[in-house]
Amino acid sequence: MPINRMLIEYSSRLQVANFFILFTKRFADTKSVKILLKPSEIAIHFDGDKLTLDLTEHFQLETCSLSLLNIAGDSVSFRLNTNNENNFRFEYLSLNNNQSSTDILRLKINVKPDKDFQIICSNCTCPLTTMVNYQRILELPSENLDLSEWFCHKHHSTSDTTSTNDPINAKEKFNFAKFKPRDTDLLFGQFFFLFNANRLTNIKTKNNFVHCRRCLNFLGETVRDSTIKIWDENIKIQSESDARSMFDGSSVFKNFYFIIRKNVQDFDFMSSAGLPSTNKILFETKESDGSTNYLLLQIMNKNLELFTVSGFANGMVSLQKLAGMKVFYRIESDETRPMVKFWQNDVGCSNIQISRKMFTVAVDTLNEYSNFIPVAYRNMGGFTVSYLHI
Repeated sequence: MPINRMLIEYSSRLQVANFFILFTKRFADTKSVKILLKPSEIAIHFDGDKLTLDLTEHFQLETCSLSLLNIAGDSVSFRLNTNNENNFRFEYLSLNNNQSSTDILRLKINVKPDKDFQIICSNCTCPLTTMVNYQRILELPSENLDLSEWFCHKHHSTSDTTSTNDPINAKEKFNFAKFKPRDTDLLFGQFFFLFNANRLTNIKTKNNFVHCRRCLNFLGETVRDSTIKIWDENIKIQSESDARSMFDGSSVFKNFYFIIRKNVQDFDFMSSAGLPSTNKILFETKESDGSTNYLLLQIMNKNLELFTVSGFANGMVSLQKLAGMKVFYRIESDETRPMVKFWQNDVGCSNIQISRKMFTVAVDTLNEYSNFIPVAYRNMGGFTVSYLHI
């Protein structure tokens, strides 16, 4: 297939489609590239070859509306107006935009209370606990909530909760740092777990970072002396039958995308309750040298229709429809930078800590999809434009 990758951003209400196509080879002569349009078909002629996009099942084109044509090296991008006259005459908007309870996004884990299992390193399978079971396995509240009382998580003994004599470190701005689990508690948040340090073995701690003692694989970090936070991708659970991830997720990027969707859903709920809503998320991660990297993500369109290649036969490309988002993003490595400070002080911005691996995967994916966009349109106001979808 001559196409390396393709992405189509379609806005049904605006009746416009942006096409971004990356080819496997650079054009011998960009001036010889020709684009022929039909209402339900786009034919691209290049270097003596021909490629056809079949749009029949998706939308109709206004063939005289081609604009923003950009042909460079191995890429072609352009914009076309669409014609929704036959399938877009009426739209009914519900007065109640709240999602039903069945649509609420929830973290799913593969462990249950009072069930025996062992936690092992995902890299070398070194046992990190003996055979354990937990009486309480509880989800931590969202970082979007400022809780003065975790009544559902508190213990009867005040010695197990935070006190003024038990200071916490710089992570105190996060909800997870406001609570200490007991030996019989397992608390989990957005793809991490909080353990009581007494339950863990074969670990090595240095500069607040926790590593597997056998292979030195990075596991997580200390929250305080008795509490350790471990990221999901670094551990697995070993039962009598098999070893599997603790969270019911299939990839680090899908987990990252889940966090974004969950954050959007939380803010949609807040908006429906009359509270201010925003689509700004400040991700941060700690590096091994103690520094902090930041990913500033602003969601510009959270319900975007995207199309990618689903098949290729006899020069004809068929498409598949995906749900996605259009975002602006920016990477910073210094919290004293004005933009980072501004976002940290924005009450409508959600601040979320993620693992180093998730941070790297997220940035790589954002960079990859930003490469679809011509350089002239890729950056805006110090941010880079990109897309997210799974």
